Amino acid sequence: MADNVFKTLKDKFQSTELYKSGYFGLPQDLGGEAEGFSQSNKTTPKAELSDADRSFVDELPAEVQVYIDRYLDIFRNDPTPVYKHIAEIKEKGTSTLLETPDWVRENTNDKFDNMRYSDFLTYGKSAFDLAFQRDTEKAKELKKGILGNPVVETVTGVGHGLYTAIRGTSELVASLSDLYLDTNYLKIVE
Repeated sequence: MADNVFKTLKDKFQSTELYKSGYFGLPQDLGGEAEGFSQSNKTTPKAELSDADRSFVDELPAEVQVYIDRYLDIFRNDPTPVYKHIAEIKEKGTSTLLETPDWVRENTNDKFDNMRYSDFLTYGKSAFDLAFQRDTEKAKELKKGILGNPVVETVTGVGHGLYTAIRGTSELVASLSDLYLDTNYLKIVE
C-alpha cells in the first residue's frame, strides 16, 4: 500500500508545473537520469573478455579480478577502456587508466557507460555494488552489515511496533464505531 501511495504522489508531483519548470528535472550531466538508462542497466549483459584475456585475469590477485569484473559491468556497452586497462597491466604490470576520470571520458563513447562510471565514482565500490551488482558477495556483505546494525534493527523494530499498535487501535475504534453507530468504518480501515 505504501508503494502505491508514494508512486501516486510522485506521479502527481511530476505532472505539476513546478516539476516541469526544470528545477527538479536535472540534466543528465548534473545527475538527471537519461531516458533508457535504467532499462539499459537491466537488459544489457556484462561485457565478456576473450579467452586469452580471461586466463590472464584469472592469474591476477583476487582484488584485481574483482575490480576488472566491476569495470566490465560498468563498461558493458563498450568495454574498450577495460581492454586497454588489461593491455597496460600486461605491458607494465600495473595500470591506473580506469582510475583517471579524464582518460575514461576521452576513451568512452557510450553515454550509459559514462553514467555508470560517474555513479561508481560518486557512490564508491560498495554502494555501487549494492545498487548495480546485487548478486556479488561484496554487495551481500554490505547489505547484511547495514541490516544487521543494532541501530537499524532498533529503529526498524520500534517503527514496526508503532505501526502495528496504530493499526490495531484504528481497527478497534472502527469496530466499536460499527457496533454502536451502524457505520462501515471497519471495512475501510481493513
